[in-house]
This record gives sequence, structure tokens and C-alpha cells, in this order.
Amino acid sequence: MPKAFCACIRLKSAQKKQARISARMNRLNKYYAKPTELFARFVEGLYIDEARTQACAPHATQRFLELLESGYYLELKHVFEILQNKNILATF
Repeated sequence: MPKAFCACIRLKSAQKKQARISARMNRLNKYYAKPTELFARFVEGLYIDEARTQACAPHATQRFLELLESGYYLELKHVFEILQNKNILATF
């Protein structure tokens, strides 16, 4: 097999691999750029590690907690109260 033919096959293979990687990156970037997804990840961060989330996004956390206290997020306030009660009970 000529070397040029082998090089052409390797080039096409690399181009297909690059196209798959680029498509995956674009799909993930589009997914994580959605406001609803960002909010969901933020609330998840507060649930998993509130201190770290507050350190990474202090203004967003402060605003979220203000809106949560004012009743803007309706049932979400009750969820956070339940989680806090569980954390208090878990420490005893």
C-alpha cells in the first residue's frame, strides 16, 4: 500500500475524530448554557456543599437566599427547611 494512501486514511480518521469531539463539546456547551440547567446545578451545589457554593458564587448565593426567604421559590423553601432539619438531626 502506498504511503500516501496510508497518510490519507490517517488524515480522514483524525478528521472524523475531531468532528466527534467538536460535536460533543458543542452539545455539552449548549446544555450547560441553558438558564434552567445553570439554576439546577446551582441548587444542587447548595444541597451538596453550601459552603463551597457560597465561596464560588457569593452574590448569586446571597440573592438566591433572599428570594428564597421572601417566598419567590414557593415549595423550594420547604425542601431546604427539610434538608436543614435532617442536617441538624444528623449531627446529634
